[in-house]
Amino acid sequence: MPRKLLIIRYIPYIIIFLVTSTILVYINISISRGFTVEGSIYLGSDGVPKIVLNGTIEEGLEKIPLPAKPLPASVALYVNDELIAPIVVNESIVISGSPNSRFTVTYVPETIIEDGIISFTYYSDYDSYIYIDRNIILLNLPSNILDSNYIDNTLVIKFRGVFNIQYTVREGGETLPPQTGLINFMDILPIITVLIGGGGLIIFLILRMRRGTEAEEVIEELIDETDKAILDTLKERGGELYQSEIMRILGIPKTTLWRHLRRLEILGYIMIKKEYKRNRVILKRYYGS
Repeated sequence: MPRKLLIIRYIPYIIIFLVTSTILVYINISISRGFTVEGSIYLGSDGVPKIVLNGTIEEGLEKIPLPAKPLPASVALYVNDELIAPIVVNESIVISGSPNSRFTVTYVPETIIEDGIISFTYYSDYDSYIYIDRNIILLNLPSNILDSNYIDNTLVIKFRGVFNIQYTVREGGETLPPQTGLINFMDILPIITVLIGGGGLIIFLILRMRRGTEAEEVIEELIDETDKAILDTLKERGGELYQSEIMRILGIPKTTLWRHLRRLEILGYIMIKKEYKRNRVILKRYYGS
């Protein structure tokens, strides 16, 4: 075949290569222009978590990592207040817009639910906020807390980095009167304990600050009538029962009972000992004593 015809034959491939290279270079330049973002986690009274990202992008395309794995059907994207079809790739969302476009991403993260405890991992290298409803019992705290704020019935904690969030929903919590104002995190530790039931870390810090009778009074504020019924049942039956026996005697659903047992164990009232596939509950101390 003559050389001239051979060159003509490959011209379409050369054109495709040049066009593709130009597009890839343009996309790469666009994606590298940067963005700003701020994240928020909302733990509502129903226990369903919601993540909201607010920020701005420069002109072009931006691939923004999502701080927690999303439920795909729950993702919504707004650019300059206009609803846009989201493009989610490998736990990142692709956003395009004009110079300094504002965007909002909302979604529900994938969670693990085990024995009534809800958990998911959140990671970001930018400032984030977690909003905790009065009826949520947070079982742990972020390791890198930057600030805190308490508004109405919601505790707000500002943090950065990895947070393996674990929480459960409080039963029958009563509404507290509205409160506002910024306060120091250490100042609100007693409030956190009373409001959300507290986790082991919070209890530990409170006990470090309070001694003797005062500490006992704080702990007893955290147990409710169901907790007391469990302790009464254990005391009346020799101080030891299997979890299934307590469930049968008190008529408490398995998941609900487990949440109360976990709290009583954290507070030092009981010990839970695993025996094969059963949990033996041992009374360590009685309330009011």
